[in-house]
Amino acid sequence: MALGEFNFEDLHNTFGKDTTSRVFAMALLVLLILCGTITMVNLFIAVIISDIQQLRKDVFIQNLINMAQCSILAEELLPLIILRKMRVEDKLTICMHTLCGKGCPGIKLPENVKPVVEQLEIIAKEQISKSKSTSHN
Repeated sequence: MALGEFNFEDLHNTFGKDTTSRVFAMALLVLLILCGTITMVNLFIAVIISDIQQLRKDVFIQNLINMAQCSILAEELLPLIILRKMRVEDKLTICMHTLCGKGCPGIKLPENVKPVVEQLEIIAKEQISKSKSTSHN
């Protein structure tokens, strides 16, 4: 049994011929079984959800690390002629506003890139707060 053994027979026989107490005890037992089961299932779901969120964050960080390692490896292995053709600008102005006029000098990001930028900002803020807390100690 998921919630342990309730000793139904002992509980049922304890009250003898007192039907009011027996009915009340059985009602409490049924209530305990139902509420206990729902509580246990909710706790399991909460643990699973918190594990998945941490796993997604870890996977995102590991993907960034793998991309950086791949870039470094490509720079080391590819000849200079190919690298010059693959080179991107060192500085790029990106507009993060939702509404921009025609005078905005930044490049608009595609919609599918914005969540990645937001996650990068969160990770950067966490790293900054961790480094500040370790430097104060």
